[in-house]
Amino acid sequence: MRRKIPSIDALIAFEAAARHLSFTRTAEELSLTQSAVGRQVASLEEYLGTPLFNRFKRRISLTEAGEIYAKRVRENLERLERDTLAAMAHRNAGGILELAVIPTFATRWLIPRLPEFYAAHEDIVVNLTTRTAPFLFKDTPFDAAMHFGDPVWPGSVAKYLFGCSARRSPPYAARVCLRAKRNSLRGMSRASRCSTSRRVRTHGDSGWLRQPC
Repeated sequence: MRRKIPSIDALIAFEAAARHLSFTRTAEELSLTQSAVGRQVASLEEYLGTPLFNRFKRRISLTEAGEIYAKRVRENLERLERDTLAAMAHRNAGGILELAVIPTFATRWLIPRLPEFYAAHEDIVVNLTTRTAPFLFKDTPFDAAMHFGDPVWPGSVAKYLFGCSARRSPPYAARVCLRAKRNSLRGMSRASRCSTSRRVRTHGDSGWLRQPC
């Protein structure tokens, strides 16, 4: 049975246009002409049978249907890209590490230290997704989560990374929470000691690494 799925190029153009609310900036991002972006979006609207954008003289805005569809398309494109990267990683018997992180900790501490991790593990792809609250690992694709605070997270095993040097009361600690029966984090302890992303998808001073059990 033939699936009712529009052109992937049209979906990519629409997602970018929904983000920028500008066909011009979308064309710059995708290395297309503005008219080509307009044609892709128009073909998608024709395929769906509903307008996705309100068009004015010098600007565009999403319709109600466009806002809902943009969110779903973005989520599915990100999922497809992750699955593609995971499949590509298997070519070299490597793997993919799905890591949930606190945004500030990721940008200020983790990402600057990843190049050295990649130097030692060239066949591993790291996907970072921001999460600020505990969750159930069984409902997610995550292998581990990095967070701050007490090592209390149901269904996981916490590993202490380091304490906070900032003046806080009570002091915070960095932890990593690990998913049980996963071996994709064997090199993470080495990354935590590195002084300095190449294959990072994104999506603090201290925390824990937590793994589900």
